[in-house]
Amino acid sequence: MQHTSQLSLLVPWELPIDGELSSSYQIKLTKALAELLQALADSDVQQSIVTLEKLIADLEVYEVFTPEEISTNTTLKYWEVEDFDTYFDVRHVQSHEPEICLIQGLLVTCQRFLYLSQLDSTFIDINQLELQRDGFKSYIQLIARVFHLNLPYE
Repeated sequence: MQHTSQLSLLVPWELPIDGELSSSYQIKLTKALAELLQALADSDVQQSIVTLEKLIADLEVYEVFTPEEISTNTTLKYWEVEDFDTYFDVRHVQSHEPEICLIQGLLVTCQRFLYLSQLDSTFIDINQLELQRDGFKSYIQLIARVFHLNLPYE
C-alpha cells in the first residue's frame, strides 16, 4: 500500500493559535486525534497505516486553495520553495477550514512516518523512531489544548 495523500501545509499566517470549534468539529477532531494516538501506540504498523488512510479520507478538506505567492521571510526565491514542495510532494495552502487542514496534514505526516518506520532496521535507529513517536504524541496533546479538546494523556 502506497500513500496517496499529498501533504497540504497551511501557510504560516493561517495557522490557528486558539480556537473555539463548533461541536461537530470538536467531535470530529477529538475522534481523529484519539485514533491517531492509538495508531501511533499500536505495534501493528500496517494496521496503523490503514487506520490513518481512513482518517485522512474522513477529514477531507473541501475549501483549500493555493496562495498566489508564499512569503518565506528568508532569502529563498519563490521558485526555490516551489522546487522543494514539488520534490517532497508538499503544497502550501489556505483554507476556510484551517483546523481540519492542520489535522489532516498531521495525519499524512504520521502516515508517512509509519511507512518509513518499516524500512530495513539496519538503517533505522529504533530509539530515534520512539523519540519521533513521542514528539508526535506531544504535538497531538498541544493541538488538543489549543482547540480545547479532551484527549486521554499517555
